[in-house]
Amino acid sequence: MKTLAILSASALLVAGLSTGATAEDFFSTSDGNNDGVISMSEAQGVYNTLSLNLFNSADSDGDFLLDESEFYSLGGLTAGIR
Repeated sequence: MKTLAILSASALLVAGLSTGATAEDFFSTSDGNNDGVISMSEAQGVYNTLSLNLFNSADSDGDFLLDESEFYSLGGLTAGIR
């Protein structure tokens, strides 16, 4: 499952980079209040069908916020549901 998440996140990153965007740009744009982490509501702005279960799966430290690494793993978990 983690391999799938990494591959999917990598594919999203490559797609973004092909348009000139960087991974940091994607994270920063998604972080609406610029606090350095992504909340559930911010993540739903990117993945509008995101469930709490999927969000919690990406939240490896259980703080109910996604750091940059956790946020990119979310891309793999939600592949195809944007």
